[in-house]
Amino acid sequence: MTGGYTSPVPLLVPNTNELRTYDAVEAELSRSAQKRWGPFALTVMSGWLLLLGFAAGLGALITGPLADTGFVNWDENYPVDLEAARTSTGESWSQVGSGMGETLTVVGVAVAIGIVFLIARRWASALLLATALLAEVSVFVVTTILIPRDRPDVEQLDVSPPTSSFPSGHTAAATALALTLALLVGWNTRSMVARWLAWVLAVLVGPVVAFSRVYRGMHHPTDVVVGLVIGAACATLAFFAVRAWVGSSGNRDGVRGSHSIEETVR
Repeated sequence: MTGGYTSPVPLLVPNTNELRTYDAVEAELSRSAQKRWGPFALTVMSGWLLLLGFAAGLGALITGPLADTGFVNWDENYPVDLEAARTSTGESWSQVGSGMGETLTVVGVAVAIGIVFLIARRWASALLLATALLAEVSVFVVTTILIPRDRPDVEQLDVSPPTSSFPSGHTAAATALALTLALLVGWNTRSMVARWLAWVLAVLVGPVVAFSRVYRGMHHPTDVVVGLVIGAACATLAFFAVRAWVGSSGNRDGVRGSHSIEETVR
C-alpha cells in the first residue's frame, strides 16, 4: 500500500478468521519486524563479544604468559618438523586444501549461493549465510589486530597475508562456510542422503584446510585450532540468531510443516 490509501476491503488474515484492513496488517508486520530484529541483534552481539573474548584471551595467553612453556614451544617447532617431511605430493594436495579457504573461494561461493537464495526469496537462508561469514571475518580481523604473532620460521609455500599468524583466517572462513552450507542443505531439502553428505563434507573441510595451512608453513597448530573454533562458533551463532529473528524454534526453510520459515517472515 502506498500514498496513504486505506483499502475499504478488509483482508482475511491467513490461518485465522479475522478480517483486518491493509493498514492494520501493515502495522502489525512493522511491529513484528521490530520484534524480530531486536532478538537477532542481541544474539549476534552477545555471541560475537563472547567469541572475540575467547579468541583474544587465548591468543594473549599463548603469546604472553605461556610463551615459554613446553606446549607453546612444541606449537612453534611443529611447522619446522613438518617442513622437513614435505613431499611434492603433499605440497600439491596441501595447495588444494589451502585454496579451499582462500578469500576468493569463500566469497565467490557465498555470493553465488546468496544470490540464488535472494532470487528465490529465501530470506532466512540468505541471512544465515551472511551472518555467519560477517561474524567470522570481523572476529578474525579484530583478533589479528589485538594479538600480533609472527608466522612460523619456515619456508612459506603461500603468499603471506599482511595479518598476524593468530588465528588462521583461511581455516575459520572455510569452516564457517562449510558448516553453514550444511545447515542450509538441511533447511532446504528433505533428502536424508543430501543432508548426511553435506554434514560429512562440512566436518572434513575445516580440518583439511587447517592441516594444509600448517603444512605450507603459514600457521602454528594453535592458530588453526582457534580458527576451527571461530568458524564453528560463527555458524552456530548465525543459526541461533536467525532462529531469534524468525521467532520460531520449530519451523525451518521448507522442512517442517506446510509453512516454511521463509513464509513465516514474509
